[in-house]
Amino acid sequence: MKISFKGLVLTTPLATMLAVGAAHGQMLPVSDTGTVPSWSGWWFGVQAGVGRNSVDASMGANQGFCVVTSSGSGASSECSIDAGSVYAETSAFVEGAEAISGGLAAYSGPGSYSRSAAAASAAFPAPASEANITIDPFGSTDPVFDSTSSAGATAGAGLPTGPLLNYSMTEARSVSSVNNGFAYAYSRSEATNSSETVSSSAFASSGLFDFGSLGQAHNSGAALGVHVHYDHALQNGYLFGAGLDISTMPGSSNIGSASDSPIETIAGSGGTGNLTASAGMSMDMKTNALGSLRLRAGRATGTVMSYMTLGLAYGEFEAELNKTAEVQFMSAPAQMFSSSQHATLSAVGAVVGGGVSFWLSHNTVASIEGLYYLFDDQVGFSTGESVSVENVAVISAKLSFKLN
Repeated sequence: MKISFKGLVLTTPLATMLAVGAAHGQMLPVSDTGTVPSWSGWWFGVQAGVGRNSVDASMGANQGFCVVTSSGSGASSECSIDAGSVYAETSAFVEGAEAISGGLAAYSGPGSYSRSAAAASAAFPAPASEANITIDPFGSTDPVFDSTSSAGATAGAGLPTGPLLNYSMTEARSVSSVNNGFAYAYSRSEATNSSETVSSSAFASSGLFDFGSLGQAHNSGAALGVHVHYDHALQNGYLFGAGLDISTMPGSSNIGSASDSPIETIAGSGGTGNLTASAGMSMDMKTNALGSLRLRAGRATGTVMSYMTLGLAYGEFEAELNKTAEVQFMSAPAQMFSSSQHATLSAVGAVVGGGVSFWLSHNTVASIEGLYYLFDDQVGFSTGESVSVENVAVISAKLSFKLN
């Protein structure tokens, strides 16, 4: 096609596009390479940026504190904090040996009281079913105010004498106390024979520790992902499209920690003395996946296109709660407890955002995009704490390649 403008003759393919623009009273914008950008089509690409989570972790003031651990398939541990009581129970079982213990401290009703019980059984040689134990930590004694109780039991059979190490041993111990508005109970059980050892421990308290409130916290990290979308551009420069993307924040970061170390004076069956206690907890958060299915609308001006976007969001988060506690009454040996719990939260919400894209070549576009994910989901741990993800903000640099 040949077009003349005041003596200038254009015979290149570009003349055709310019002629269309001239016919509509405007010139079509072109890139530096002389190519008219075509935003319509399928696009695929990668993105990298930084994300920031806003979470609300519950470790509230004066709330109950539980720690449970177990080692070995024959070990179990449990702690609970109910309205007015705390309870800890453990058991350990191996071939020929079994131990079980429990402690209960109640501080509601007409009186405060504590109960502890422990039992151990060992038999060698004997099948496991012959090592039977029954425990009733609630007991039958009338309640008394401000009490401390303890119980312990050990048993052994076929102890090693010479080269033959065929034996079974077991030990169980529990302590419970309620004094001055706080209560605690702990339990330990261990069983062993010539081939394996299993053990378990549990600690529960209420009113003993004050961790404050972690409340809302933030953690940040790198965000990496991929995306695919389809855009349709109109002749007037407006653009509409839809797409999906998925990202991950592979790093795990701490969202808060708390600790307390009270010293209390308690009265019990063993006398009056100081209870020295310390406890701490910390929580880490990791974003395993962030995904969205979004619509978007924008306006292209030459080689630059700006857009807004909104849609559905999905997130998968992993939280880790670590706890430690140490309790010592008077000159008795200190009892130490530790545990680590994991919880996974799958959340569904909404996402809004926007960005600016820059045309690099006939099939390559670079973009800067910001997304704001809105969630309102919570996950709890077995010992009472909880964490909820409220929102995630991500800013990314994107590189997209046209597929058609």
